[in-house]
Amino acid sequence: TLSKDAEVLELACGGGYPVTRVLHEAGLRLWAIESSPNLVAEFQRRFSDVPVQCAKVQDSDFFGRTYDAVVAV
Repeated sequence: TLSKDAEVLELACGGGYPVTRVLHEAGLRLWAIESSPNLVAEFQRRFSDVPVQCAKVQDSDFFGRTYDAVVAV
């Protein structure tokens, strides 16, 4: 039910599959957080246009913004 331009934060995004791929294909505006440097590198390779932060969720500043929705799988 989110609008196509909704701003969504994905927590613990991993390498971006399958959740990020589905959200990205839906046209949502995404930001992501992942604590593993290896998974962040894989995520960036797959989704170079999505900002990703390498941090524990508990320590993140969430890019200093608010979102229309947050996804945590």
